Amino acid sequence: MLQLRSSRRSFARAPRRRFRRQDAIRDLATYAIVCVSTVALLVLSNCLFDSTPLKGDANCDGHLDYQDVQIIEDHLLGRIPLDWIPCPYLADYSKDGYLSAYDAARILQDPAYEGDPSADTTLVGAVRDAPSEESP
Repeated sequence: MLQLRSSRRSFARAPRRRFRRQDAIRDLATYAIVCVSTVALLVLSNCLFDSTPLKGDANCDGHLDYQDVQIIEDHLLGRIPLDWIPCPYLADYSKDGYLSAYDAARILQDPAYEGDPSADTTLVGAVRDAPSEESP
């Protein structure tokens, strides 16, 4: 006897994965951890890396103080090379491309300076009383 074959092909189906509650909870917990860590990283980076650098801040600590003036003076006296200054582009207060006693004097006269502006320093004493940039 002749047997006829069926024209329909039988495909083996892959077993369906059933939705389980544990999987959903695990996926949700992973998503929550990623979201929280991303937000924490953004907040922390905003605190650590201020988007507005402070002009004259030679040591990149976010404050204009005597340490910035001292770093510039140490460079001018040859005690430290320019490569050792953490933020040489911010230390150049006048933005003329050179670090000078004029830059240190302007830091002392800046309203954001945190310290005694009349502090006598090695090189700045001669330039401290120079007219400010706003004066005509």
